[in-house]
Amino acid sequence: DWRNREKWPQYEEAVEEIQRSIMLPAMGRGGERQKEVMFSILFNVGKAVSAAATLSEMIEKAMSLVFSAIDAERGIALFVEGPSAQLVPKCVYHRHPERASPEEIRVSSTIVRKVLADKVAVITSDAKRDERFADGYSIRQMNIRSALCVPMWEEGEIFGIMYLDNLADSHRFTNDDMVLLTAIGNLIAIRLRHERLNEKLQRETTLKTNLARYHSPDVVELLMSRWQTGEIALEEREVTVLFVDIADSTRLAEQLAPADFAALLNGFFDLSVAAIFANGGHVNKFIGDCVMAIFNAPLDVESHAQKAIRSAMEIVAEVRRRATGAGEAVPYGVHIGINTGRALVGNIA
Repeated sequence: DWRNREKWPQYEEAVEEIQRSIMLPAMGRGGERQKEVMFSILFNVGKAVSAAATLSEMIEKAMSLVFSAIDAERGIALFVEGPSAQLVPKCVYHRHPERASPEEIRVSSTIVRKVLADKVAVITSDAKRDERFADGYSIRQMNIRSALCVPMWEEGEIFGIMYLDNLADSHRFTNDDMVLLTAIGNLIAIRLRHERLNEKLQRETTLKTNLARYHSPDVVELLMSRWQTGEIALEEREVTVLFVDIADSTRLAEQLAPADFAALLNGFFDLSVAAIFANGGHVNKFIGDCVMAIFNAPLDVESHAQKAIRSAMEIVAEVRRRATGAGEAVPYGVHIGINTGRALVGNIA
């Protein structure tokens, strides 16, 4: 929960580290007062980054603070998203919003490409005369004079860029501006990296929880490791398949109240899954009141046909034990089918 204020110290430490490693050596012209102002802005950005409930709120607050410190006319933050790593606008900021028009949010692709390729900040005092961008059609077309662009990156991965420019004046941005914006970009990248790690963790937790319903713990771990490395592939192998369902379940459903029948089904599923897991099988699916289990896939199971039969015998024994011991409100029987043969197993996309 990024709104938890207890997490602020993590970002305060990050701010202090950035101040020590980036800003102090680089900011020699502004004096102590200038440094204090920069530190205050950076600290406030750090709090905004950690405390904002959403990424949109975070980037909007950060951009507002950027414009309070840097004399830019327009600004935009773009995040890298999707398999094709497209740059998607997340926040557009204009110092004079009443003058803004849809065409004005475009950025110089020439400058952006250089920042992404080199992973370095770019500052230009007069972009139209800068030899680095002599071939930049977008710079000439948009009449960009001053421009400042920094990558948002952490641990070698670029998460996006922050871009500021001024169409009217040259020599608008200073080296201190570049240092400050670079530090802010680093802080935002930390938040973005944690967001992606949390999303990945949530996906893995959900997947693991779902797999645990159908597979024994060792199979779950195997599938998780293969999923993380992309190694879940199709293969043909000999397997044994077991089907087990409740005999005359339609009559039972008519006799019992819905809640009682649901409890009966859950008890049946629990005992069946326990017997299957105990013998090295895994549940392929639940079909109504039926359980389908597979032995010898995806893990090798020695004597898999015999273990499927053993699972069936244990299921029958447990159903009878519960019936004679008054463990079920209404005793029931089961149907079981077992077959061994060749099958194609794995992930079918």
